[in-house]
Order: sequence, then C-alpha cells, then structure tokens
Amino acid sequence: MTEYQLHRYISAFEKEGDAHVCNIEFVHVPNLEFLQALFDTPAENPMYDVGAINSRIAEQLNPYLPFELDCEKYEYFLECDRV
Repeated sequence: MTEYQLHRYISAFEKEGDAHVCNIEFVHVPNLEFLQALFDTPAENPMYDVGAINSRIAEQLNPYLPFELDCEKYEYFLECDRV
C-alpha cells in the first residue's frame, strides 16, 4: 500500500468574476480536530472536500496564515489534496 500525505491550503477567488487569485499556504497547519470543530464537521469526516470559509472561520484561521483574510474582497475555500 502506498503512503501519502495531505496538503491543506486555502484558495482565494475574486468575488466579482470568480477568477482564482492565489493559493495561501498555512504558516502552521491547524490539526484536523480544530478544523472539524471550526467547520462544524463530524469527527469521522476526514475533511477531504472543499470547505467554504466565512468571516467567522477566517478570523479563527488568521493566526495560522501569513496574512489576514479579506472576506469582503475575496471568497476563500479550505482545500485538501493528496500528495
């Protein structure tokens, strides 16, 4: 069986036009339990799907990011890829 790792990051999109702006890497990746609580996700869900980030979630994620998220200007999504 091949082992793999998960890469979690945030993708940013323009609110006007929906163009992808950038991917934002975590300075420190929050643990799964924190993310499950933040996104109100059951403990058995490994959170592989995309999760929409609202202003409440953005505020909680800001300490893990290189800069504050601007939810008025951009739409953000928590992403998870297998690497």
